[in-house]
Amino acid sequence: MPTFVSQAPKQLSDGSSRGVTMGLSANDRISFYNATPVTQPTGATSNVPVTASSQTLSGQLGSTAGVGFSTVAMFGAFVSTIAFMQTDLLAVQANLNALHQAMSSTGFTKGS
Repeated sequence: MPTFVSQAPKQLSDGSSRGVTMGLSANDRISFYNATPVTQPTGATSNVPVTASSQTLSGQLGSTAGVGFSTVAMFGAFVSTIAFMQTDLLAVQANLNALHQAMSSTGFTKGS
């Protein structure tokens, strides 16, 4: 008797409104696209490669009032604001790197 093999993809749904969970604990290993299964990452900053420069803008511009600033204090406030923004952007980059590393380690996205 011939065996019938369905060409339809298998579904991970049980049809309920509760949804479907993969892995019951952080120690359960999962993967996608035949990648090596891994456990849940322990934190958002584990193994985070930060490649941006950490040189501050104040070091590049010096400490004197520049064009468009009427006082040194205004220029200093501008430089401080840019330095805080640079720190925030480095944190965003670190988190995006961690997310990419976690997703690529499971095979969910392609690595570098």
